Amino acid sequence: MIEIDAVDRRILRVLQTDARISNAELARRCNLSPAACFERVKRLREKKIITGYAAMIDPAQVGRDLLIFVEVLLDRTTGDVFEAFAEAVRTQPEVLECHMVAGGFDYLIKARVG
Repeated sequence: MIEIDAVDRRILRVLQTDARISNAELARRCNLSPAACFERVKRLREKKIITGYAAMIDPAQVGRDLLIFVEVLLDRTTGDVFEAFAEAVRTQPEVLECHMVAGGFDYLIKARVG
């Protein structure tokens, strides 16, 4: 685990709210000079604390307003069946997450559908 201080945490909080913010505005909100802010963000990226930026999409606007969880029980639990299932799930754009679990079923799928 990489140690970060309160200023780094403040930078990360602001960026999580608005990753498109300008460096000057980020510096202002974090009470830093623009140069110091830029260097901190650069260091956070280099240390892989910030791993990327993404656009948040309103699911209702793209016809995917229903979030569902599906429990999957496989009829066989062999390596080839797990592999085939994983490959089939990867091809489904609606699937957001797929987790192998222990218990009454084998996988839990989280998906967005219309």
